[in-house]
Amino acid sequence: MRALFGLAPTARETISEKAEKAAQAYIRLHYARIILTRELVRFQGKQVAGIKYPSIYINIIQRALARLSIDMRKLKDFMQKHGIHVSEKASLSPHYIEHLYWVKGVKCSVGGAPFVLSRNIEKTLRYYMVELNDHQSYI
Repeated sequence: MRALFGLAPTARETISEKAEKAAQAYIRLHYARIILTRELVRFQGKQVAGIKYPSIYINIIQRALARLSIDMRKLKDFMQKHGIHVSEKASLSPHYIEHLYWVKGVKCSVGGAPFVLSRNIEKTLRYYMVELNDHQSYI
C-alpha cells in the first residue's frame, strides 16, 4: 500500500516531502471513497438499469470499501503521528483543483489539473476493485 501511494520510505526524504505524498494519497482515497459510496447507494437502490446481477457489484464495492477504509485508517494514523492535517474541501477552478494541508501548523497546498486527479483516482479505484478480484478464489 505504501508504494502505491508514494509513501515508500527513501533514504533522505524530508518531512515536507512525506507530508505532500501523504496529502496526495489522502485526497485520492477521499475521492475514491466518495465514488464507491455513491455507486453502492445506486446499486442498492436499484437505480442502475440493465445490470443482470447487481448483488455481484454490490459485493465487489463493499469489499473495495472495506479495504479502502483499512488503508485510510493507516494513512490517518501516519498523518496524525507526523502532525499532518488535510482539508477535504477543494478550491476549484476550471483548470486546477487545490487542497490545503498543514504540517505542524505550516500551511501548504497540493493539487493539479482535473484530468490528472481523475486519472489518479481511476488508478486508485482500479487497485481496490480489480486487483481485489484478481486474487480471489472461486470455489
